[in-house]
Amino acid sequence: MESYLTEVEQNLIADFNANEELKEAVKKVLTRSIYNMGVLKKGKKAQQNINWLLKFTPAWNAGLQEVDPAQVGMKVMVAAEALAQLENAFDELTTYTKVADKKIETNIAK
Repeated sequence: MESYLTEVEQNLIADFNANEELKEAVKKVLTRSIYNMGVLKKGKKAQQNINWLLKFTPAWNAGLQEVDPAQVGMKVMVAAEALAQLENAFDELTTYTKVADKKIETNIAK
């Protein structure tokens, strides 16, 4: 990350990583639309029609559009890949440590 983040940004990322609750909260916000759309919740009316995947099917879009199963599959694959990329980026973000915090190994051959 040193190649594209300023020193201030690097310090902010390191500070972010020091706060476990903040990391979990940010991850929940970033992934909510994929993981939790249309999930039933205690005390709330069922709203499965807000599930992003169900919107692609004729049963849930009131037949307003013709649905090609290949297109549905492609949308699911794209969403899954996007989520995987987001998870990878988040993993990279949360494992970052400042250069000054990294152990500097000396070359004993010198």
